[in-house]
Parts: sequence; structure tokens; C-alpha cells
Amino acid sequence: WASKGLAISATWADNVRNYSQARCYKVMLCDPKDATIPDLAALRTSMAQEALLKVDPKESLLLEDERIQRVAEAWNFFETLIVVCESDKQCGNCNPRPMLDSKRSARTPVVGKPADSAESLAEAGGEEATVLVATGRSVRSDKKSIVNAAWLQEHVEIARSTMEQHLEKLRQALDDVGCKFNAGGLTLDDALSGRSQDEASESLRCFLANLQVWGSLGSVIGAAGELRTAGFPLPDMETEIFLAKGTNGSNAIMSLKLKQTQARTTPDRLASYHRRLARIGVAHVRKLFRQHLASLRRNLEAAATADETQLCQTVLGHLRELENFLTS
Repeated sequence: WASKGLAISATWADNVRNYSQARCYKVMLCDPKDATIPDLAALRTSMAQEALLKVDPKESLLLEDERIQRVAEAWNFFETLIVVCESDKQCGNCNPRPMLDSKRSARTPVVGKPADSAESLAEAGGEEATVLVATGRSVRSDKKSIVNAAWLQEHVEIARSTMEQHLEKLRQALDDVGCKFNAGGLTLDDALSGRSQDEASESLRCFLANLQVWGSLGSVIGAAGELRTAGFPLPDMETEIFLAKGTNGSNAIMSLKLKQTQARTTPDRLASYHRRLARIGVAHVRKLFRQHLASLRRNLEAAATADETQLCQTVLGHLRELENFLTS
């Protein structure tokens, strides 16, 4: 409704053409946590989608609409499952904590787009593409499956009793996927949580476009100096340190090296750094997610009753969608 209202009031603006055709030096500033202009409507997102139209499909990953929808559906299912299992049994209408402990603004608007955008692409790391959750049917492969978000709300006790012992491990796996890598500063949880199916699908396309074109923000070095992505190839560490410290080193020699790095820094070098950081982040998250899946798979496949088996198969199917998404 928001996009229609903006169109009627003539307050919708599309600056992509003007921005892309301007022949001058341009600086684009954006806040991925902006509470006024959501990432779906940001100029940087439209520019990313525009850039992908010029990329040879053979050189990029193209996610079909159906896959985008399945990932959005899986996230919505898990969001509902966590809410159902953690809500107060004596207070069915209470609002439990969100699926992930993300800090979403209460004012974050949800704005659609006046026209369908091109399908987006993503870059992943270099790990093997073997799917860990090989057993269990995909949710969409069984048309008779009734276990969905609505089913969870109608079978609260079954959902709680079945998932109680698996909930913490499931939340950890979802936290890894939802919060530990980002597209230009926006996490997957920020992109998908609390949205309708159509809005989540559009938001995921935008997320993937930004991931491929702008890469990721952040650092591979933790607060204590440890490597957050140990075991993976490092990005351009000169750029990493320069972005973290500027030209103020701990001594004169370090400051001189940082100034030399600054002199060698170009837009292309920065773009390469952020894209490399994105690939490392995705590969790292995929590894963490697969570790959780190994345990979850063994436990969920041991379900006893028919209702438990059906729910566990659905959970495994949705986990497989997330794994396929990360493996792509």
C-alpha cells in the first residue's frame, strides 16, 4: 500500500537514471539501519540491481524467483516456530522476544517498489557444494504437507514438545545465518524478519544485489585482536588495518606505512576488499551453519510420533533451503 500511496501523492522518486548518467565524481552515503528510508528503497540498492543487469549471467549466481520465495518462506517458518516455542504458555497473546536478538528499529518502515526489479545475484565462498541435509523431503516437494506457519500456531503444544530439546541449537544456527554476515552492513535477519512473503522475497533480492556489488562491512579482526574467520584466506590486510586505524599508527613507522597505504588506496581496491570480505563472511557462516546442522539432523530424524515426524521433516526441509542458499 505504501508504494501506491507514494505514487498517488507524487512523492516517489527514482534517481537511478540521473545518478548513473551523471558524468562527474560521485559519493554515495547510506545508513543500512536507516529508520526513514529502508534498504529496499535506498539508491545504493537500486544502483546495485542496475549494475547486475550489465553482468554476464555466466559470471554470477542467478537465483530464481522460486528459490528466493522458498528461502523467505523458510525464514518466516523459523521465525514463527521460535515465537511459538518461546511464548508464555499461560499467555498466548504475549509478545515473546524475536527469533534473533537483532536490534531492529521499531520505526523501520516496509516500503514496496512500484515495479518488479531484476533478479539478483550473490557471491559465495570456496567451500565444497555438498548438501549436508541430504535426507528428508523439501517442504515444497510434498504438496500434502500441512506443516507451515499457520499449522504451528494451531498446534502450539506439539511444536513446543517436539522442538524443546532442539530449540537452542536451532537458534544458534539461525543466529549464525541471520547476523554473522552482511550485505553493505545489512544482515539477513534485518532484511527478512517481520515481513510478509512478498516483501521478504523482494528484500532478499535487494540483499543479494548489495552483497554482490557492494560486498560486506566490518572486520575479520575481533576486539581482542583475534581473527574472527580463522582458517579462511584473509582479505587485503593493509586495507583492513588502514580502515580500522586511519593514518594514526602506534608509532612513527606504523603511521608511515598507513600513509603509504592511503596513497595506494583506490576505489577499485576498496571495492575488491569489501567483496572479498563478503565471500569470506559467507564461507565462514556456511561452515558454522553446517556444524549445527550435523547435530540437528541426527536429533530431528529420531522423532517418534507421526506429528513429530512431520514437523521434524518440515524443519529439516527448511534447513536444507537455508543450506542450499549458503552453498550457492
